[in-house]
Amino acid sequence: MDSDTPFKSSDVLVLRDPRGGAGLVLEHRQTGTRRHLDAQEAAIWCLWGEVDLVHVAQSEQAGRAVLSPRGLVVSELAARLVDDGFATIGHTRACAPNPTDAAVPVIAGGHVRWHAESPDLLILYNTAPMRQNNPLLALSPYGSLCWRGVLSGWSVGKLRQEVMRVFGVDEVFPFLKRLECLGFVNGLAPLPSFHKDAGRAVKEFPAPEVQWRLPHSAVPWYCLWELCTMCNLRCQICYQEDFGESGLRPEAMMRLARKIVEAGVFYVTLLGGEPLLRRDLDNIVRYLRDAHVFVKLITNGQRLSPDRVSGLAGAGLNQLEVSLDGTSAQSHEASRGKGTYRRALAAINNAQLAGIPRVGAVLTIHSENFHEITDLPKFLHALGVEECYISLFKKTGRQGGSVGYEPLSPEQRRELVERVDSWRIQHPRLIVTVPSDCSCGRTSLVIGPTGNARVCTFSYQSISHVGGASLAQVWQSLAAETATDGALGYCRRTQLLATTPNSENRC
Repeated sequence: MDSDTPFKSSDVLVLRDPRGGAGLVLEHRQTGTRRHLDAQEAAIWCLWGEVDLVHVAQSEQAGRAVLSPRGLVVSELAARLVDDGFATIGHTRACAPNPTDAAVPVIAGGHVRWHAESPDLLILYNTAPMRQNNPLLALSPYGSLCWRGVLSGWSVGKLRQEVMRVFGVDEVFPFLKRLECLGFVNGLAPLPSFHKDAGRAVKEFPAPEVQWRLPHSAVPWYCLWELCTMCNLRCQICYQEDFGESGLRPEAMMRLARKIVEAGVFYVTLLGGEPLLRRDLDNIVRYLRDAHVFVKLITNGQRLSPDRVSGLAGAGLNQLEVSLDGTSAQSHEASRGKGTYRRALAAINNAQLAGIPRVGAVLTIHSENFHEITDLPKFLHALGVEECYISLFKKTGRQGGSVGYEPLSPEQRRELVERVDSWRIQHPRLIVTVPSDCSCGRTSLVIGPTGNARVCTFSYQSISHVGGASLAQVWQSLAAETATDGALGYCRRTQLLATTPNSENRC
């Protein structure tokens, strides 16, 4: 018989309490309402459906302490969560039987990576070689419950029962179909037509939004690894402090690569200096890819011959980006030297011919080349490139700290963002990324050529050396520092300098 039951809302971002302990922070994505749960309240939230919540959220019960069979006080909490929109009152319903209920979703392979930011916020990443943007999912409480069910070997029928018990909405079929289409699960029989109400329950949140909301992620999502600082160019926009460090010995490099894997990092960018000057580059790429880590390489392209890029393709490199300092030869070579523009464009072509799954450009924008963004879509189309990361020039480093270029003004940054937004409509296949909020030390980490870790690419203060500790330990040691809001590294330094007269604008 139907009865009034409190159900969890699926539109809730569930974060670990940044103060530590077993508490949680709930944030409703529509209203912005936030609520801190202590350890006992967090336990009730996580055990939702297993504790006795029936009727306890009704107003006449709010002043009474109702104990579940597990001995947890639930009435007052349930009432508050309903009032704040974190829970709703509905009628319990049984799932109608379906021929696909016996099917068991199976994880598609080792390229599927995941970790829990909280009991109700699971992060999934597909590291397989693919030509489109690799899927990164930040699962809502609804999606997280489904994924935990997949990990537990639940059948489709069992998944449907559990989501109905906790959320009161059965939309398992469309969610599993999405996971299948993105390469996260397989082994499913043809799924039935989706329910007409499918989509009411939120299954995932935009990953960038979640990334900026995390004070400090459970594992570093992203690691930028500078293999060396030695370089065959002296680019005017370069942030490096020196160009003489060749990096660790090959055996030490492989030990460091192993620590990156063991820390749970799922996305690594390799760069320098110029990483192609490392003879063991292919071995590093191959080791990380064998461990199902997504690997991107950033290069100036000057030494990316067909043979060199063929080796990288054979090692399994996911993505290669060639650095550009403008869309014209004049702008690029004003920073990098005569002949570098032609060789950079040839490198992009060589990478495409070698079969690197994703080939793109990194375009550094500053005061002297800002005018060239107008023709960026046309320029990329002519190259056959659909991905471009726009790096905003920072006035720091041996070269960049003294060059006559200036960072973009606030007005220019706004114009840049507006143009990129318009391109999403005018050029839907083009992916142009402009950095927004800073993730340094929150979901990302930098490792320098000697194994020193730091929070920011453009800030040179090391936080630890990875040689004597695991990378996971180094990452966790940052939690106390990053528990507050605001930028870290270069961005924090720049903000402080803006209020301090006569200070050097260097980190």
